[in-house]
Amino acid sequence: MSLITRPSFKHWKQVAADYISRWGSGLIAVFDQQNNNAAISNAVTLDTPMVSSLRRIIACLKTTTLDAVSCTLPKLTLSWTDADSGASLSQDITATVAATSSQVQSNGQILIKAQAGIAITFVTSGYVSHTANQMIYGINVAVEAL
Repeated sequence: MSLITRPSFKHWKQVAADYISRWGSGLIAVFDQQNNNAAISNAVTLDTPMVSSLRRIIACLKTTTLDAVSCTLPKLTLSWTDADSGASLSQDITATVAATSSQVQSNGQILIKAQAGIAITFVTSGYVSHTANQMIYGINVAVEAL
């Protein structure tokens, strides 16, 4: 007598549980904007937590087109309200980086405890291009709930 077996498939309840556990403590927001040719001076909202909680913010800025003479990749500054003290805080996550002959990238991350109901935002500053608006850069920011 031969025993015929079927390939085992994950039960749908386990698939759902796996999805929920990844969603419940992981990536909650992504900002991806390419083709920037100036600083972003108007605050961009990344997340507004429903409850006070820890958030990890990870940022990457990189040049995609350089100015032929000289240029500077801007820095990214994060702003939020601290859940413990209620103080409005801001901190640079990335630094400005001069670029003259090769592509450059600036990365950074920060762990914050954000207050419920108040937006976590960012701006960029320090953009420089010898020929106005010639240097092009991209921004990628991810927000994780911890």
